[in-house]
Amino acid sequence: MIENEKTAELLVGDMHLGEGVVDATGAVNPYEDFLDDEGFARLLDAWARRHADAAVLRLRFTGDVLDYSSIRHRERWGIRPTETVALDRTETCLRGHQVFWTAVRRFLKDPRAGMVFLVGNHDLDLSWPLVQWRIRRALDTATSNRIRFETESRLGKILVVHGDSFDLLYDNPSFGERFLPDPVEPKLNVPFNARLTVRLVAWLKRCCPPLGYLAQHGPAWALGLIRRSSALSAALFYLTTLNLKRHLAAHPEVWMVVSGHTHLAGVWNLRLKDGRRVTYLNPGAALAQVHPWRPWRSRFTEWTPVEIVRIGPAISAKLLRFDPATAEFSDR
Repeated sequence: MIENEKTAELLVGDMHLGEGVVDATGAVNPYEDFLDDEGFARLLDAWARRHADAAVLRLRFTGDVLDYSSIRHRERWGIRPTETVALDRTETCLRGHQVFWTAVRRFLKDPRAGMVFLVGNHDLDLSWPLVQWRIRRALDTATSNRIRFETESRLGKILVVHGDSFDLLYDNPSFGERFLPDPVEPKLNVPFNARLTVRLVAWLKRCCPPLGYLAQHGPAWALGLIRRSSALSAALFYLTTLNLKRHLAAHPEVWMVVSGHTHLAGVWNLRLKDGRRVTYLNPGAALAQVHPWRPWRSRFTEWTPVEIVRIGPAISAKLLRFDPATAEFSDR
């Protein structure tokens, strides 16, 4: 790295892209979780302008950018853990969210730009080599060497993960255990709890879309609604960060963590048993949200990305709020 060279990173995740707002017949798709493709395009363009002086620009998706369980294969829902089905569902998402992917492709035309996909629990299908190849091709083969797929990232003393590996409700496999041998076609090793949750949410979406939306975003609202109750908030926050703290105890070099998965944006200071304090930043979720007590009302999207800037050896990170209407950023 050149002395005093500036590197800027934008971290955003949990968008849960599906088939698109409008289906193949032109009708509105009531099962889509991501409704703000235009907002994302404005976010990416505005952020590139914000760091016009940077030598390196990097877009880092922190997991669950796609939701393969919300994309049908031959009119069938649910988990179909094969590469063939994953590739077909990837094609559907690329067609259904053309504004989104066009914005990413435009960003990557900048020679300073690169991007990273962190694989989450809803987009485990990104682990398939053929799916990675298809996405690289869709985003411009000339920049394929600048597109990476990872399970975690290290930026100096900052750890970036999706967060599902710390979830007490999941038993997510490591990358080395992600594929199961099969005499016909290899399959993804999808945890039982993940299968059960996906089936429940998919069933709710089909039967009553508002309840399905609420179930999809339920953990974040549960946390948000009880934050004013110190006892309940402390207990639930303890449970959601328990495995994270255990992981950090074995990595004394880490002083900051960026992790999504819970859909609850915020900044917290975690105190470990060894006395260390680790800053935990969560970029929240950019999927369409609903009010828990008024799920029939219009859904909304809140953009709260994390920004990491490195100038020479110095590195800083903060949580931002982005307003697509004005294309302006503010500290959250």
